[in-house]
Amino acid sequence: MSICSRRLVSSMQLNQCDPDLVRSLAPTGLVLGVELDVTWKQHMVQLSPGDLLLLYTDGVTEAQDASGGFFETERLLATLRTSLGPGAEGTVGAVLAAVRAFAGSAPPANDITMLAATWAWLQQ
Repeated sequence: MSICSRRLVSSMQLNQCDPDLVRSLAPTGLVLGVELDVTWKQHMVQLSPGDLLLLYTDGVTEAQDASGGFFETERLLATLRTSLGPGAEGTVGAVLAAVRAFAGSAPPANDITMLAATWAWLQQ
């Protein structure tokens, strides 16, 4: 699979068989719309059956609680490691629930956007 991403969109690859195998994929270019004639590099990602690819905006890791603390990447990784298994939709739901629980009554400081895909292997 070939993937391009911008600085405000990050991505992670998770291995279904070993939740500790999480690979963060680096951004490949500027934010869309900042400059004309911008190019992005492509990353090639090897997925195995059951692997999950999560794309998310900085609103996930920069979500804040009432005291101004950030959700951060480590909390996202911990959430992903404990919620891997229910598929792409369940993983997005688990991350959103964790962000909401962390933020509590603090108003959202940014949008939260996620896209997850799981490679399902169908044997005939």
